[in-house]
Amino acid sequence: MNYKIYLIIGLFMVFISRSAYADNTFTECVYDIIGNNQSCDFNNRIPLYVYNPNNYTLNNYQIPFNISYQTNMSSSFSDLRFTDSIEYCSNSWSLNYSYFIENYSASNWAKIWVKIDNLPALTNKTIYAYYNNNGSLSSLSSGSNTFLEFADFESNTTDGFNGGSVITNSSAYEYNNFLESATTISKYFSYDYKNITFHGCIKGGGDSGYVSIYDSSNNSQSLMTISQAYSNWYKYNTGGSGQIFTTYTGAWNCWDIQRNDSAWVNLTAIKEFTNVTTNMDNTHGFRGIRFFLYSPARDWWDLIYVRNWRPNEPTGLIGSSQISSNLTFSNTSKLKTIISKNICIDNDCLLFNTTQNKTCEYGCDNITNTCYPPPFQQDIINFVILMGIITITIIAIKRLR
Repeated sequence: MNYKIYLIIGLFMVFISRSAYADNTFTECVYDIIGNNQSCDFNNRIPLYVYNPNNYTLNNYQIPFNISYQTNMSSSFSDLRFTDSIEYCSNSWSLNYSYFIENYSASNWAKIWVKIDNLPALTNKTIYAYYNNNGSLSSLSSGSNTFLEFADFESNTTDGFNGGSVITNSSAYEYNNFLESATTISKYFSYDYKNITFHGCIKGGGDSGYVSIYDSSNNSQSLMTISQAYSNWYKYNTGGSGQIFTTYTGAWNCWDIQRNDSAWVNLTAIKEFTNVTTNMDNTHGFRGIRFFLYSPARDWWDLIYVRNWRPNEPTGLIGSSQISSNLTFSNTSKLKTIISKNICIDNDCLLFNTTQNKTCEYGCDNITNTCYPPPFQQDIINFVILMGIITITIIAIKRLR
C-alpha cells in the first residue's frame, strides 16, 4: 500500500479520537444542585465557619454569632435559618439548626446562638445562615430548643421557676419581661450538669441577692451574691464565706459561671461597661438553681440559661453574603445532564456556568477545552490514538530508508 494511504489513515485516526472529546455521547456535566420545578425558596446566605480546637468531637454545642444586617434580610432577623446544607432549597435540608436570638438592633445587628449538632476534633466546619425567603417567615428563635436549660420569662410564664411572678417593664435587661421576686425562687433539673456555663441577669432592689445552686444531694450551696447595700459582687468557694471580686452599681448586670466535670472554676461579672472574671474553687454539683434575698425587698431576674462549655471554646467566624443563582431544574434528585458542545474551562462547564456547583464529571481536557469521556470510552480513544501514532511512525521509518 502506498505510504500516503498509511499517512492519511494514521492522521484520520488521531483526528477522530481527539474529536471524540467533544461528542455529546461521551460527556456529561454534574449539577450538584437540587430543584423542584421552581426557584429555591432562599435567595441569600452567609457562610459561618466554626473551628473546634479540641482533640475530641463536640456535640450539640451552642456557638454565638454577631450577625450584621444585610440587604433583603428581615429587619428583626426573623427570616434567618441555619443549616449545614449548601442548597438554597430548604426542602432538601436534612438539618435545620435550633437557634436563639439573644438580642438585636433592628436593621443593624443580632447576637444569635446556634446549636450545632457535631463539631469534629481539630476541624473547621462550615454552616450557613440563609435569609431573603420568597415567602413570609416567622422567627424560629427558641431558647428552650437551643440551650440545656432556659428561662426568659416571656409570654407571662415563669419557665418552671417557683416563687416568683412575671413583670412587664421596659427596664428589663433584654426584653420587656422578667421575673420579680420578694422571696426564694427555685428550679430543679433532671441532671447534674457538667462542662457547662450557667448564665443569668439580675437587678438588685434590696440588701443582697444570692445566686445559689442545688448540689447532687439537692442541698442549697451559694455561688455568688450581689449586694446593693455594699455595692459589691461576692463569690463563694467550697466551705468558704463570700469574697469580694468586683463592685456592683445597682443596674442590670449578668453573669457567666463555668463548671468543668468536677468543680466550678470561673465566674465572670458582665457589667454595664466592662467584664470582670475571677477564678473559683467550688466542688458542689448542679442539680438546680435557687435565687433568694437577704432582706425583705425585691430583686429581678432575667435570661437564665445553661449551655455546653469547654475551656478551649470553639470559635466562629462570619463570611460574606452570597447570592443564589436561583436556577430551575426538573426533579428533586441530584441532576446529571448533557450540555451542548460540552465546552468546559478550569473544570467548570461554560454553558450555564453561573455557580461553582457545575463540573465535568470526569474532568476537563485542557487541550481541547472539552470534558473527558467516561473511563471505558477513554480507553478506546487511547487505543485509537496509539494505533494512529504507530502507523505514522512506521511510515516515517520507511521514508527514512
